[in-house]
Amino acid sequence: MKEKPVNETRELASMEKNAGERLVLRDSTFNGYRFLDLRTDFRDKAGEYHPTRKGLSLSVDQWLAVLPLLQSTLLEMEATLTKQEDQVEATA
Repeated sequence: MKEKPVNETRELASMEKNAGERLVLRDSTFNGYRFLDLRTDFRDKAGEYHPTRKGLSLSVDQWLAVLPLLQSTLLEMEATLTKQEDQVEATA
């Protein structure tokens, strides 16, 4: 009989998103495949956090392909924000 793959999840890091939610980075294994999962958790009335469906679960190769796109987009956005802030200061 074939053994069923073990599904495991390990929390790596988290940060508060707002009063009732946090972003959580997890290392997970599902059906023998390993993923890095970035997901929103919500806080219940008892103060316990639970994962939501809001998130992104990608393989390491997929994250490595996405990260340069995120980095270049963030740098462009930062440059745009800096220009907008400079324009606001110049008109003040």
